[in-house]
Amino acid sequence: DFGYDLSYNSMISNETEAGKLFHAAVYSAGKIEVSLPFISRFTVYPSVRSDYYSNINKNVLSGKIGVNIKSFEKADFSIKSSIANSFKVPTFNELYWIGLGNKNLLSEKSISFDAGFYYRFNFIADTKIEVSYFNINTDDRIVWTPDARGVWRPLNVGRVKSEGIDAGIRGGVKLFKDF
Repeated sequence: DFGYDLSYNSMISNETEAGKLFHAAVYSAGKIEVSLPFISRFTVYPSVRSDYYSNINKNVLSGKIGVNIKSFEKADFSIKSSIANSFKVPTFNELYWIGLGNKNLLSEKSISFDAGFYYRFNFIADTKIEVSYFNINTDDRIVWTPDARGVWRPLNVGRVKSEGIDAGIRGGVKLFKDF
């Protein structure tokens, strides 16, 4: 798959300074399935994206690669993982809100990693279990923080690490053929 995005945004308001942004992006994502010994299915999901932001006059390249390993032919069990980098420019409000915005904000840059498993089985009900660990390291994170007078303003806080476990279980029973 591939595509592109083009957008032009402008803002004129009594609450903000005038702001303009031309954004262009081109991206591609794919799926590659490989047969390997002792593995039912090995799938790689590569993607890449290039963005241009006129308000910061910057080109940014980001990408992601994910893998999914289905170990057994007869069991619906997969191990999955991905690693990616990402980029977020400040919003119009963060930059241009009169008295609150911050024109000196830097863009956020992140590296993320996740790994987990998916298991589906049918015992009384069609049941799906998914568990993933995630870790995101962000530089120049934008956070709205109160100043000494209690007025909230956006600022870059340096490095932020977010990590956790995402777990879910879903089940369903089919009562009749189409219900």
